[in-house]
Amino acid sequence: MKLAALFLIAGFVITSCKKKIDNSPVTPVGNKPPVANAGYPQTIILPEDSVMLSGRGTDDDGTIVSYHWSKSSGPSSFVIADTNASVTKVKNLVAGAYEFQLRVTDNDGASAQARVVISVTAATPPSSNIYLIPVGKLSIMRGEVAVVTAGNKIYFAGGYIPVPGADTIPLSTRIDIYDLNTKTWSTAELREARCSVGAVVVGNKVLFAGGVKWWDGGFWGYVDISKRVEIYDISTNSWNTTDLPEAIDFRFGWHGNTAVVGNKAIFCGENPFTSSKAYMYDVIAKTWTTAPLSMPRSNFASASLSNKVLIAGNSGPDVDVYDGTTNSWTLQSLSANRGLLRAATLNDKAFFAGGGLFPTFFNTVDIYDNNTHAWSVAHLSKSTVLRGAAAAGQKMLFVSDQRIDIYDAVTGLWTFKDIAETFHNDSVVFSAGGDVYILNEDVVLKVQL
Repeated sequence: MKLAALFLIAGFVITSCKKKIDNSPVTPVGNKPPVANAGYPQTIILPEDSVMLSGRGTDDDGTIVSYHWSKSSGPSSFVIADTNASVTKVKNLVAGAYEFQLRVTDNDGASAQARVVISVTAATPPSSNIYLIPVGKLSIMRGEVAVVTAGNKIYFAGGYIPVPGADTIPLSTRIDIYDLNTKTWSTAELREARCSVGAVVVGNKVLFAGGVKWWDGGFWGYVDISKRVEIYDISTNSWNTTDLPEAIDFRFGWHGNTAVVGNKAIFCGENPFTSSKAYMYDVIAKTWTTAPLSMPRSNFASASLSNKVLIAGNSGPDVDVYDGTTNSWTLQSLSANRGLLRAATLNDKAFFAGGGLFPTFFNTVDIYDNNTHAWSVAHLSKSTVLRGAAAAGQKMLFVSDQRIDIYDAVTGLWTFKDIAETFHNDSVVFSAGGDVYILNEDVVLKVQL
């Protein structure tokens, strides 16, 4: 009998002395493979040495039964807290680029992989060249003032007038106007006294919308919210009015938000606690349209890009995205759900920074690039609720109480500076003429870099 026959009789078949091992994802016949998502790229600066890996898995015809994290490449120093959890912390990171791999497996044994890059950079020294220069004061001391920049002028509109011990707080119609070119001040008046107004510029028109028109300083607080929109036409120096479909309170920029895309001003906010609608006013057609958001929102933020508006925060990680080109709404996602965050834009990128869900706060900055349609994650120097964020040239400034974090879009570096100034919830951080300004109580400060 031949040798091959002997092996057949024994139940063995030898085809080669070596066997090639295939580590590619396994998909049983007739089963749809799962999809793995390892989360967004992240960047941290030492001495911070840990991040959260936030993975997800989906399966159209079954369920995900297991997750597994491993390091694909990068420095040898790292510790994954729980390699079998979808969301886990990795710590003891050192300077360099790490790539972590997530493998998900479904209930039929099929698996898929995804990878994410975590960049760890060496610490940079704190910035030492930040100065806060007073440029003037409001004509009337007041809080919760709406601030908007149009052309070479900054408009400070409405607000409440502090009266210690008063049961009813007086509200103001005053608009203080600062001219960036002449460095002079003038005043105008709203037709309706209000605080917590939402202000936005569309073309040559400045819109002052909603707000609170009666404030009981006692038990009830805000009891009368406005629908009024006063529209100032810069080119004709004239005013007209319209009404919001719903009364909105724009307190602190968390309870209500304004945005702009094309000819449309977008308003969304709380009444009295949450809103699930966005109201869009076309300043050319002078018409209103209403769009449903994906969920009610509170303590949220919005960012205006060249052709999109992003609205995010507090009710989940989902981000409502309105595309003005296609007049359509889609969903994106933050790296983690949180409220009380601040948003700003630079180079057609939207930055959603800080915030949290009390009592836990974040140093996370979610960044959406409108050119690549990709998200990434960076980190502030500390976990905080920001007072505001705004761009100065090619730098983005994130202002918290007694600290300013700075992102340089040219070098990609992050620095920070501790300052003596104390900022408050109703301090306003804004861009004007290529610089960043801060309204703190009744004083307007220019941030000198």
